[in-house]
Amino acid sequence: METSCLPIGERPYRPPVTERLKVWWNNRKHRRVGKAVSVLSKALQDDPSFAHTWMCSISMPIYDATREMDVEPNWVGPIPASQCNVLAKRLMKHLFGVTNCELK
Repeated sequence: METSCLPIGERPYRPPVTERLKVWWNNRKHRRVGKAVSVLSKALQDDPSFAHTWMCSISMPIYDATREMDVEPNWVGPIPASQCNVLAKRLMKHLFGVTNCELK
């Protein structure tokens, strides 16, 4: 039978203080980022005009990028702005849970 006991007088490995501080800081940082994303998601869900602004900010780089991709041999052409908006809405729903990006 195998045991995982250490020899007498030997201590288990414990990382140096600097390594433990790095782990602690990274965990704290990730919690702060998670909270920021949840606050942003809530704001986008509560305010359709704010969500519309974000949707436009996501849509335009897609629109611009598809106009610059005419060098590829199988490229069928740029994506229309309406389709870029659809892509941006799907991304907003996936990332932030936003279902209403329309201006009234």
